[in-house]
Amino acid sequence: MTSHDQKLLELRAERLRSAPADRATDAFSTWVAEFKLGGASWAVPLEVLRAAVSIRAVSSVPLAPPPIIGIVRYQGRLLCAYSLAALLGVKQWARDPSIILIVETGGRLVAVDCEEAPRALPLPTRAVDAASSRGDGSRREVIAEGRAPVTLLELELLIPRGSQSHGP
Repeated sequence: MTSHDQKLLELRAERLRSAPADRATDAFSTWVAEFKLGGASWAVPLEVLRAAVSIRAVSSVPLAPPPIIGIVRYQGRLLCAYSLAALLGVKQWARDPSIILIVETGGRLVAVDCEEAPRALPLPTRAVDAASSRGDGSRREVIAEGRAPVTLLELELLIPRGSQSHGP
């Protein structure tokens, strides 16, 4: 992880620690981890995000199928790391991926790459529910007043089912 990424994570952690204790808005918000990929905003539900680590933690796997960029060790387990751009059909990055997101989806841990550290973002639950009627199930475009659209991902539907983590 670069010093820039580390500083960004520290600033975000400080901001979250100093956030008001008023949780009344949480009842009307769906919290997501938002990140950039190919110039667009993408997100996963915050409750599935387990970690964000440097892409340097990934070891390449020769002759792996195209969406697989390698493996990463996380809490004593080996996880398959995927190119999110390849899974989504994103043709071009705004910048090279530098972060691997460790997510729990469908009862398994997997890793996907992104261009920058994610940030916690509350989206109006009404907008998230309305987005359920749009999209193909694996991705839903959430349009909230006063915000740029964010595509909410269901990684369980994007990542091939045969991928498993290995370890204790």
